[in-house]
Amino acid sequence: MVDAIVSPLLEQLISVSAEELTQQVKLVKGAEQEVEKLTSHLQTIQAVLSDAEQRQVKEESVRVWLGRLKDVSYDIEDVLDEWITARRRLQMKQNADSAQKQVSSCFPASSIGFKKIILRQDIAVKIKGINKKLGVIATQKDMFKFVESGGASSARPGRVQSTSFIDEEEICGRVGEKNELLSKLLCESSEQQKGLHIISIVGMGGIGKTTLAQLACNHEEVIRKFDKILWVCVSETFEEFRVAKAMVEALDGHESHLGEFQSLLRHIYESIAGKSFLLVLDDVWDGNYVKWEPFYHCLKNGLHGSKILVTTRK
Repeated sequence: MVDAIVSPLLEQLISVSAEELTQQVKLVKGAEQEVEKLTSHLQTIQAVLSDAEQRQVKEESVRVWLGRLKDVSYDIEDVLDEWITARRRLQMKQNADSAQKQVSSCFPASSIGFKKIILRQDIAVKIKGINKKLGVIATQKDMFKFVESGGASSARPGRVQSTSFIDEEEICGRVGEKNELLSKLLCESSEQQKGLHIISIVGMGGIGKTTLAQLACNHEEVIRKFDKILWVCVSETFEEFRVAKAMVEALDGHESHLGEFQSLLRHIYESIAGKSFLLVLDDVWDGNYVKWEPFYHCLKNGLHGSKILVTTRK
């Protein structure tokens, strides 16, 4: 569904804009208004996506319109990635300059400033060009007389809980990506590597992160390598107790009647002792380390070489 692409983009746009306001030196000079327009266009379009995606089955023109929206959405994601990467590089540069003030003072500051300006202009021009395309798409939606769903929150359908099961015969392609992931899962962790080996599959909604994880954890070599394979669908709201309970039930193969978070973690700790495991955490949204820390300490009791596979949009 196109909303699975648009919704994360809106969240990322708002997040990037908020971070930009907190920077002492703004990276994309003059792009604030264009980003506001992008956000406004996307929010307007998102309100009619539910109706549009139902009508595309019978109406070719609506299907073409959604295809154009999807293409522009990918362009927005690319420029946001460029923006975030450029800002990180700028911050690293500023930190390095601050640590080497005596050395950097020997060089003219204007040359560095000139590069920053060129970078800002380049990203700003791209955002402006994308905004023109999206503006046309936003205007075109009016001719279809879509029914609004009442806003972004109601436009997004309830999230379906994923499972590890998959029919590989229905999956086409993804061979290169699957082999790369299998290589990471099957390789032996070095003795020098401390802690858990965590592998992340990152990308916008709808690109097949979950499918890739399913293909990997059902592979015969992966099944042979790990004593236990656990699949937990985390989803948007991270509930510590529910996640811990799902892990216990995956380990035991039956429903858990433990009623305390501590009891669940203790059970996990004891169950994985001396065993290698692969834990798949699908659809992770919450990056709050405080919530994950108890799980991390608990899971370290597993055998060296155990791995965690995370699929996430962030």
